[in-house]
Amino acid sequence: MHKLLRASLALALAAPFGALADTPSEIESLRREIETMRADYEARLQALERRLRAAEARRVSAALVRVDGCPETCASPPSMSTASVPPPGRACSRGSRRPTSTC
Repeated sequence: MHKLLRASLALALAAPFGALADTPSEIESLRREIETMRADYEARLQALERRLRAAEARRVSAALVRVDGCPETCASPPSMSTASVPPPGRACSRGSRRPTSTC
C-alpha cells in the first residue's frame, strides 16, 4: 500500500516537468501533424458528401422514372379487363365484391 502511494506521489510530481521538456520544434511538429490530419479529414468528409449527393440524385432520378414512365427494361403494364366491372350507372348487389361507385 505504501509503495503504491509513493509511486503515485512521484508520478504526480514528475508529470508537470515532463510537459516542460517539449521543445518549440516538437510543438510545431505537433501543430503540423494536427493540420495534416484536419486537412485529410476534410478531404474525406467532402468525398463522402459528394457520394451522398450522387446517391440521392440517383434515387430521385429512379423515382422520376417510376412516376413518368417505365424504364427500358420493364415489361408493358398488364392490361385491365373490363369484364369484371359493371357498366356505369348499374348498381351491384350487396353481396357482390365488384367495385362500383353505386354500391
